[in-house]
Amino acid sequence: MVLIEKTEIRLKRNLYLKAMKKYRDEGRPIVFTDESYAHSSHTKGKARSDGSAQGLKRPISKGQRIVMVHAGSEAGFIPNALLMFKSGIKTGDYHDDMNFTNYEKWLRTQLIPNLSLNSVVVIDNAAYHNKLMNPAPTSNDKKANMESWLVEKGIPYEKDMRKAQLYDLIKKKTKTCIKDT
Repeated sequence: MVLIEKTEIRLKRNLYLKAMKKYRDEGRPIVFTDESYAHSSHTKGKARSDGSAQGLKRPISKGQRIVMVHAGSEAGFIPNALLMFKSGIKTGDYHDDMNFTNYEKWLRTQLIPNLSLNSVVVIDNAAYHNKLMNPAPTSNDKKANMESWLVEKGIPYEKDMRKAQLYDLIKKKTKTCIKDT
């Protein structure tokens, strides 16, 4: 099997590496962020035996989950930037506990106020790290919202168009703007 990397991915990596070199050459602090989780019943699969008949007890369920968000640099973790909370979601994926609102609040209230000047923050591309500003209307939006969006984007349309026609136009225009990355 041969793995072939998309040209866009190679380009993005090269741009990232070039930017990181520039920031390092400028002596700017580079801060990396990430999230993870731990179940309250994390156990080892194997352990040394003391010779008794007692073996390792496996928990029946994974138990409660703690979500952790933090940031660090070569100098260590950023003081007061740790966010840790008990998961309230039972999907099994800690990413479901995070959303853009929670992540943005953490950035604004815990990370940014504790960064040194000129810090560069490196954030991965998890869905909740991004928010589409002024997304295209959906078929459920009001006709007035569709018209407003088209005007804002400079897309011409006929005033007598019906809502379904407006939505069809929006779909055609947004399809030409979306790239596979």
